[in-house]
Amino acid sequence: MRSRKYKTDPAVLDEQIKTVLRESSDTRYQHKLEMVSLVLAGMTPSVLSTYSGDSQNAITGWVKTADEQGIEALRESLVGNSGRHAQLSADQIQEIRDLYLIDPSQWTGSKLSEYIENTYSVHLGQRYCQKMMKKFQDS
Repeated sequence: MRSRKYKTDPAVLDEQIKTVLRESSDTRYQHKLEMVSLVLAGMTPSVLSTYSGDSQNAITGWVKTADEQGIEALRESLVGNSGRHAQLSADQIQEIRDLYLIDPSQWTGSKLSEYIENTYSVHLGQRYCQKMMKKFQDS
């Protein structure tokens, strides 16, 4: 079989396709459905990960979600976020940000983690809290 000679670099085309799949909630939903369908047909998440650019864990999670909650659960949330659902509300994050910015030098990742656990009964790891503090500083 003859190989196609591309006018555009295939890697560039592939990256453009992956970008479109990531940016639109409709195409993202369809992409997730296709990945689940391919797993159900016998392809492994590791092979799919290589070609799709999605992590094996994400693909495995989509299969689990579809199986346990139905395919509608694969749709993006109404606010367009993907990934894990937020454990803190926007108001709670704003309260934490305001408190942090009063005196950033008194906070460490572990102190912030402990404060959030005691105040909101939500466990966030030390590293996640460090990233949160960095975002507070940058904003």
